[in-house]
Amino acid sequence: LAVSGTSNHVLVYSLDSMSLHWKLPTCSSRITSLAFPPSSTLTNRRVGDDSTLVLSSVDNKIHVYDVEAKRLADWSRENSENFPTQLRFRSDPVVGLAFRPEMDTTPETMITTNNNTSDTNVVSE
Repeated sequence: LAVSGTSNHVLVYSLDSMSLHWKLPTCSSRITSLAFPPSSTLTNRRVGDDSTLVLSSVDNKIHVYDVEAKRLADWSRENSENFPTQLRFRSDPVVGLAFRPEMDTTPETMITTNNNTSDTNVVSE
């Protein structure tokens, strides 16, 4: 379980032990959405592995964390600056994340939804 508040902190709780598992590093911008994808191919993990957490922020950055290893995922370090310009420099922030669960053998496709329009951006590896 992951939760975020107005202080830009994200806390991840273990449902097995009912305790705090990890407090992620504070983001420089407000968190607009967070999700555990159903398939964690972003970090080369198998389907059903729930240790990948994806965050979006008001500055249209996407952050991918490996919750089990308690660190920024390799995918995020390698791809965060490679998102399409039309996504990174939008005036409206990303407010939602959705994933294609059927993609278990190819890189994950992330769909981000814009706040004030019906625009959808598809980001693939």
